[in-house]
Order: sequence, then C-alpha cells, then structure tokens
Amino acid sequence: MRHSELTEKIIACAYTVYNKMGYGYLKSVSKIVKAHEIQLVNYLVSTNKPVGLILNFAKDKVEVKRKVKDL
Repeated sequence: MRHSELTEKIIACAYTVYNKMGYGYLKSVSKIVKAHEIQLVNYLVSTNKPVGLILNFAKDKVEVKRKVKDL
C-alpha cells in the first residue's frame, strides 16, 4: 500500500494521545461518524488527496477508519 507508512505513523500518534488523555466524547458524538465518512470522501475528491483517516477515541480503544479516494 502506497501510504501505509504515513498512516501507520498517524495511527501510532493517535494511540499515544489516547494513552495519555483517554477518551472523552459522549456516545451521541459517535453516531455521526457516517456523515464524517462522507465528508472525508468529499474532501479527498476536492483536494485531490489519495487517503484520509477518521479517528474516534472510544472508551475501550482508538477506532480507525481509512478511506481511499477511488475514482
């Protein structure tokens, strides 16, 4: 994968932040993740970026969604 090294570094940073600060958003915030996924794909198209990440600092773990622009 072309961007895996960079995305792995970003995800590692997210875990560092999570391990230091923990979680803190209410469950209602995580319900709008699907809208953020759609928004991320729109950003990828409009900025001509090939890949993007959505990071959610959940109670038990860091949740990662990776989106790749595929046109």
